[in-house]
Amino acid sequence: MTEQLEHRMTVVELNAREALEIAKTAREDARMALEAWRTRQLTDNELLNKLRETQIEHDQLLKEHSQLLREHSQLLREHSQRIDRLEGEMKAGFGTMSLGMDTIIDLLRNLERS
Repeated sequence: MTEQLEHRMTVVELNAREALEIAKTAREDARMALEAWRTRQLTDNELLNKLRETQIEHDQLLKEHSQLLREHSQLLREHSQRIDRLEGEMKAGFGTMSLGMDTIIDLLRNLERS
């Protein structure tokens, strides 16, 4: 019975060593997987931070462009009003000139008749 017990103990020890090796391998695999996950998290965080910085920069650019657009819109309104006013003055000037030309023509005709 002692031999049989020794044999069983040997088998149990071998199984225990094998289980220990498997556990060590699993622990190392888990450690490497965790390290890879942490590295990926750091990379993702860096990427998200850079994206945030880019969005802040773009937001600032959009605000600046919006301000420029408002200023240009105001200038366009002012120029349109000025063009409308000048157009009105030009029409009035041509009307006055036409009236003056009609008067001159009438005077010349009257001179021819006399």
